[in-house]
Amino acid sequence: MNRVILFILPLLCLAACQTPTPTAPPTLSPIPSLTQNQTVTPSLTPTPILPSATLSPGLPSPTPTPHTSIIFVDLIWIDETVGWAVATYPWQILRTEDGGQTWQDVSPSDLPTAQLFSLNRLDAWIVQAQPDMLYRTQDGGLTWEIFQLPFTNSKIKFWDASTGYAVATPNGCGAGSCLVELYQSSDGGETWRQVMLNSPYTPPTNGGVFPGAISIISGQHFSMNNPSTLWLTGGLWVNDQHGNTLPFWVSWDTGTSWQPLQFPMPDGAPGSGIPKEVSPPIFLNDHEGYLATWYTDDTDGINPQGFMAFFYTEDGGQTWVARPGVVPIAPYRGNFDIVSPTDIFVLCEKTLCVTHDGAQTWQTIASNIQFESREDQSISVLDFVSPSIGWIFINQGEGQGTLLKTTDGGVTWELFQYTVK
Repeated sequence: MNRVILFILPLLCLAACQTPTPTAPPTLSPIPSLTQNQTVTPSLTPTPILPSATLSPGLPSPTPTPHTSIIFVDLIWIDETVGWAVATYPWQILRTEDGGQTWQDVSPSDLPTAQLFSLNRLDAWIVQAQPDMLYRTQDGGLTWEIFQLPFTNSKIKFWDASTGYAVATPNGCGAGSCLVELYQSSDGGETWRQVMLNSPYTPPTNGGVFPGAISIISGQHFSMNNPSTLWLTGGLWVNDQHGNTLPFWVSWDTGTSWQPLQFPMPDGAPGSGIPKEVSPPIFLNDHEGYLATWYTDDTDGINPQGFMAFFYTEDGGQTWVARPGVVPIAPYRGNFDIVSPTDIFVLCEKTLCVTHDGAQTWQTIASNIQFESREDQSISVLDFVSPSIGWIFINQGEGQGTLLKTTDGGVTWELFQYTVK
């Protein structure tokens, strides 16, 4: 499954947790789509930025999981039984082979931070900052090798056990832009070479951009759909000589040359559509993928309304088509998880939204939990391994949290008991 964990998280209020009755078809409410001549403005109530879970009167209180001091910040499921996780308090790398019932702590010793990329059941990498080191396992975390990285402040992804890329911002970001370097490894992360980039925004005099770097607007947004095709986005929509467009580059030749691509805003985007943001492409195979966009309607100047839309490709990114369905979310971003070419889940403002036709239409799920904003709780994980099986982790702060699981596509959520060894 493919999902993104976002920086500003939607908020949740736990309304009920009971032993489920026999599975019934999900209760769905349609969300209107936008066309070029139609603007749909969903009725959204502005909510605070962070939440807390409360229970409806008369319903039993959930039993806390055995390890409430473990805070899951990422779940990466390889299949329905094998998965990796990143947890905090302290930083840990966990691995399960029984669908999450039992987690094994496979962390290297003295791990100060953890950015995890797992490729399959056995191969995974951890990026550590200050000092910048790379940990690699090829046996499911039983042993780890350590390599010094020749760059800092990076994100790493691997296509296979040998071929990987890293995007680094050695000087960080400032004044609304970042200077980005790209590196490639052909030996599983043991050594790295810099891939020289040219920026379309860099003037001929080089404008102070050091050799090989590219100037983007924000963040480290990159992905790949085969070993030689790379995608790099500046993150935010811009209003330039092309109008409202998305700064976006693709390399079809392993970073040797880069082609800028221009994306219009989706037809019928409500209001002013600012601020606008985009995810890197998420490919489900070598030809099908999605690109998620966020924007806001703040035309009244008081209550900004958040919206989310998707672009789709079926030819490996040669062409992208805006899907008509637009999802209301809390301002400015929403967690989402792309499970398959047809199935996508999005945390809307107070509900869980789903599409089963490739973002053509969206519905809200009548779930046994509500998503409501308060100050002492947030969702750090939304992850589905199939259209029916998924997890969320509720971070309640101060080292407390709860893991919940659904087996009916998000209609019923149950407290999930687990142990850590």
